Amino acid sequence: MQSGESFKILFREQWSDNDFNLTGHSFSKGGVFDPAAMRAVMDVVIDGIPLNEHPGEDSVFFLMRDLLSAAERLTTGSTSARVSFYETPFELVFKRIDNIVFLTFYRGGQMPEVIVKDRSLPLKNLISGVVESASSLIKETLKNNSSAKNDPLIQWMEGIFLRLKESLKTMKDSRNKDAGIIHKENVESSRWMEPRNEEGFSFGFRFKATSTDLLSPERPIGNDLNALLFRGQFAIHARDRRRVMGEGFLFLQVEKMLATVRKLLIAWEEGRPMSVRLISEGLSVGIKLTGDDNLTVTLSRQDDEDSVIVLNDLTPWQYADAVLGVAREIRRYIILKSPKQRKNIRIEGFSTEIRRLVALVKEQKKEALVNSDIDKYKDQFDLLENTDSGVDISNSKVLAFKESWRLEAEGLDLSSTLLCDRVTVVSAHGYILGVESSTGTVLWRRAVDKGNFRIQLAGRDGIIRVEQSGNVDMLDLNSGVLRWRTRLLPRSGGAPVVLVADQGAIPAMVIVAEEERHLVALDLRTGEIKWRYSVMRGGRFALRKQGRLLYVSSGDTQFTAIDVEDGTPVWRFPDRTHFNHLPVFADDKVYVVGGVPQKNNGKLYCLDAYSGEPVWSTSLKGTALMGPVYSDGTVLLPVRRRNTNYLIAFDSLNGDDLWSAQSDGSVMASSIGAVDDKFIVNSAGGVVMAYDAKSGKIIWHTILGPVCSDDIPLGLSVVSRGGVLFVPADTIYVVHPDNGEVIYSLGGDPPVPDLMQVTKDGAVFIAEESGHMGMYEIARSFAILDGGNK
Repeated sequence: MQSGESFKILFREQWSDNDFNLTGHSFSKGGVFDPAAMRAVMDVVIDGIPLNEHPGEDSVFFLMRDLLSAAERLTTGSTSARVSFYETPFELVFKRIDNIVFLTFYRGGQMPEVIVKDRSLPLKNLISGVVESASSLIKETLKNNSSAKNDPLIQWMEGIFLRLKESLKTMKDSRNKDAGIIHKENVESSRWMEPRNEEGFSFGFRFKATSTDLLSPERPIGNDLNALLFRGQFAIHARDRRRVMGEGFLFLQVEKMLATVRKLLIAWEEGRPMSVRLISEGLSVGIKLTGDDNLTVTLSRQDDEDSVIVLNDLTPWQYADAVLGVAREIRRYIILKSPKQRKNIRIEGFSTEIRRLVALVKEQKKEALVNSDIDKYKDQFDLLENTDSGVDISNSKVLAFKESWRLEAEGLDLSSTLLCDRVTVVSAHGYILGVESSTGTVLWRRAVDKGNFRIQLAGRDGIIRVEQSGNVDMLDLNSGVLRWRTRLLPRSGGAPVVLVADQGAIPAMVIVAEEERHLVALDLRTGEIKWRYSVMRGGRFALRKQGRLLYVSSGDTQFTAIDVEDGTPVWRFPDRTHFNHLPVFADDKVYVVGGVPQKNNGKLYCLDAYSGEPVWSTSLKGTALMGPVYSDGTVLLPVRRRNTNYLIAFDSLNGDDLWSAQSDGSVMASSIGAVDDKFIVNSAGGVVMAYDAKSGKIIWHTILGPVCSDDIPLGLSVVSRGGVLFVPADTIYVVHPDNGEVIYSLGGDPPVPDLMQVTKDGAVFIAEESGHMGMYEIARSFAILDGGNK
């Protein structure tokens, strides 16, 4: 390459005698010059040949500023400079070896494309082109808007190109024939000549690392794609065949192949067909998955039709295994040749995606686990406390409540406020209170860290507080004193999860979520870790304990029952769906729903509660909005079908549809519960109704209060106590479950029942999001009886 080669920057492709015409509101004569508002198309041109079709408009003055700065760094000893475009995903990278600069121009982002790699030109020509382009840009600017001469950016740019013009005077026009030699190193994988396994499908590779990419001495800066632009070839081993694909940018090809793996696995999991074609320099990959799970993989060289390999007998996991295998090996060689690439954000993201896909493959390939020792778990039920009162309120002819006490707590956290009979635990912003339930006296106050947390009663006199930060505290219910603290790893997303197992023959423990994929059991007495259980995907957990079994829905394709005592899996039920909701237990069966959010592929499953064997399953033809509710041999689910919400009832014996009722969108603002042989639905509009579980007939329908009231509570859950229903609406209503008759409504000016909890004796605790709360107990009634001697 001769020293006469030119380098120019063209704006809007209007270039004549080192001058050009720019248009735009920033150049209006007499107007205020705003360099940030001036955007233009910029082309890099070497020897009159543009390196790219228009990359799009960008902030031309800031790009020119960065080019000048990069040029100055190259003249003062730097061996590398990078210029990122502002509004388009392009980057210019300069590598200096002796007096030669190697230019690489590419589009970054998720769909990278290399426009030119290692185009060499003398340093003097590069500096001359940058100076010429900057001078012309400033000249045109001042011609159109004289006020620009006082702009700090223009003045700064003029200062740099004046210094660069001076440096050009001392630069040589020629170079030595040995100058600008790029050091190269060949790398060959262990699978280049031989397959990974004899009967399967695998990739090998070889590539050439150079001192302008992977072997560059500079440390990667942020997301450094340039360091990964080494060229190489793939060798594809398919059964007894071997094909070498055309040369290309190996790392970019593997990135695209990883993307096809994710699309393939998700399509298989959702049971839908898919087709994708990957075309990268030197390589073409076509993947087609049919509705009956037939997978066809087609591989070929772009320049050779005879190189086509078509595989019709692969499973999705065999294709994934081959791609993940070569991806891991390429990453290993990258780190081996350049250990500093561990800090490259592009490599970190690449490594993370490999780990996630490996976990996804393991999850999808995991087979069902059936428990054969049913008797070990079948007879170990919870020793449930009697949650009903000894007094039958439903027979009361006169019922009245009186206010016991009122408090106000600023920043009240409803989700972590808990009625514990003798003591009510109140969580607020930065502190928790212990309040005597009968009198409202504040027994203790404890400062706590602000943040997301959950509280649950533990044993007779303790509470467990679980923070998202990972701290788990056991507090004395009567004094607030810290008994123990265990520090776990924090959860980066999702609310804290806590479940206390303190009933039955096993030692009492608390089960909490750690990070995204782990459940941890802590000894309730000491806080020591008893066991740790890992799920495949995680992120969210829905836990239901029944006897010695803990049923786990964790957002992945596995619904699992684990032994509460030691955390070992008892049985596992996998399917091509996601288990997100709470299951329900009834009649030695467990009912759980699966489905992908926002897709109409939900299913209801009935499984043997102790063996995990499937009994039946049925399609919901929509999306389940919550977990199932059970009553009298009927499983009820709120289901969304084509933008309409329904209550759909299924026979618990065989999954047949029993009845459905359109809910007119009220399901999302309702609570659904089961009482005896009825389903009770309480809606935000102040309407509560009872459905017969078997027939779906509306037994009663009661309008509680003003339908248009502003006092709509956040919580609508109905509580059954003493033979009556406590129903939150604009106030608290006591309703007879047989006929819907309102026995009593709480008058006066009570707080809005955003949170309602009821004691065994029928006392009602109410908390409003604003911070107001109060306790209301049943008023004693007296009657005059005839007396005297008979």
